[in-house]
Amino acid sequence: MSKEKIILTGDRPTGRLHIGHYVGSLRRRVELQNSGLYDKIFVFIADAQALTDNVDNPEKVRQNVIEVALDYLACGLVLNQKHYLHSISDCRTVRIEFLLHEYGDRKPPAT
Repeated sequence: MSKEKIILTGDRPTGRLHIGHYVGSLRRRVELQNSGLYDKIFVFIADAQALTDNVDNPEKVRQNVIEVALDYLACGLVLNQKHYLHSISDCRTVRIEFLLHEYGDRKPPAT
């Protein structure tokens, strides 16, 4: 039995995507998607992380999520049964992420 091949990737929507994003990662994501070598591809728009840089302007992050999603589609990322686009602002995901971050920053008790 072979293991399922999965890609997990994404971007923080802190601003509009630009040619550097395309050359640096988007073009390759489209190539990998079209290769047929992967069973699933998860593409995240990490909006909760973007809020850390834009805590005073959450509307900017919301708008950037839309822009990033449109840019993904314009570059050729296809959403179908094997490819998923996900924004992580789901409260449960954010809560778990921040709890893990909080726990990760703690030092183990001295013995």
